[in-house]
Amino acid sequence: MIQIILDSEQEKLLQEQLKTGKYRTPNEVITDALKILAQRQNLNQESQRITILSGEPAQKLLEEKIQMMQEMKENYQPDTHRHKLAEEFSQLCQETQELHVDNPLTDEEIDEEIAAYRRGE
Repeated sequence: MIQIILDSEQEKLLQEQLKTGKYRTPNEVITDALKILAQRQNLNQESQRITILSGEPAQKLLEEKIQMMQEMKENYQPDTHRHKLAEEFSQLCQETQELHVDNPLTDEEIDEEIAAYRRGE
């Protein structure tokens, strides 16, 4: 068993974690912190493994990726309904901006319009 002495900042952090209610004991906080540290180290080790391909294997991988992209492009079907909604929204925004170009609303008028909307008027 290892005993650990925390400095005041570490003790404060530990107490803050206990206050959240997520942890019941200081041991649970430290156990979770060590798990996160282990995961971070695993991620760092995985990201350090780099494979460099060249020659025929690289060419084959490139051809596979190009084929995948071409298939995705061929199978792409635009969402016409979504596109139509986006166009309608854009048009509505433009119309709204043009409503009071010559006679801009005051802040009070805007507040009153919002209040009326909230009242259902």
